Amino acid sequence: MKVGTRLAKDVDVVQLFVTREVDLTAKIRPACDALVTAGALWVSWPKGKAKAALATDLDDGVVRTIGLGVGWVDVKVCAVDAVWSGLKLVRRVKDRD
Repeated sequence: MKVGTRLAKDVDVVQLFVTREVDLTAKIRPACDALVTAGALWVSWPKGKAKAALATDLDDGVVRTIGLGVGWVDVKVCAVDAVWSGLKLVRRVKDRD
């Protein structure tokens, strides 16, 4: 999601690429709000050697904590490619309508 870009409503999946905690904190709620009840949010951040080149303060623990803070839980982690890791977040089953 680019700053200033509006997401469509009722989408099944959003993949958010971020390098800074402050950006994830600002963007996670609008991304979650765009999803259908059973939708998934993939949050991706630079991993390994890419961390130095992209100056990130994110890792899976930070992403997980921010996700939990908005009421979502992580269910899967993956390597998106050589630069990006990803964590899949979903609503808790008890919070789905």
